[in-house]
Amino acid sequence: MVKKTVVIILLILFPFVSSVGAEEKGLTISGPFIKTEGARFTVSFELKATKQYSQSIRQSLTKEFNVYVDLFRHWGIWPDEFIKGKKYVRTLSIDPIKKEFVGGSFDGEVYLYKRFKGFESLLKWFLTFDKALEESMVGLEPGRYYVKVTVESKKSGLSSLISNILILLPVHDLKIEKSSPYLLWDGKILRVER
Repeated sequence: MVKKTVVIILLILFPFVSSVGAEEKGLTISGPFIKTEGARFTVSFELKATKQYSQSIRQSLTKEFNVYVDLFRHWGIWPDEFIKGKKYVRTLSIDPIKKEFVGGSFDGEVYLYKRFKGFESLLKWFLTFDKALEESMVGLEPGRYYVKVTVESKKSGLSSLISNILILLPVHDLKIEKSSPYLLWDGKILRVER
């Protein structure tokens, strides 16, 4: 009886779980691009949205992305070690009555609030991350490192109580990740593996 109940629940939830991948095709990560200078590095990247995904953002009137830019040490056999990172919360809102386009960005320290005349300029700013992470490798052990960019967009209208009860129900309408080439740190100079 319990097995039948579990199977029925899984069959009901399967369409919700399988629909997650469809939205991911609308947004891709261009980069991350690493610029090194001595022991320091800078990470920049850009999100590319298809025309269809841009239209869905415009129609939703509000959108929020959580963007994580994290430095990891590559261990090969062992799980990779998280070293440090930065989280951005980017928000976008459109007021069709006032014809206003408003963007917000919070990096844990500074909240930036901007108004735009057009949707295209707002979207370009919203999806561009210039100098998203600037760090020094001084104090870290020599080894192979990499930067991973993760972008998440939560489903709107889904309460956290429902998502906690139904753990198979996806809470993100978008989650994509991309890693940089390896950063080779010898203790003095950092270089990007080609």
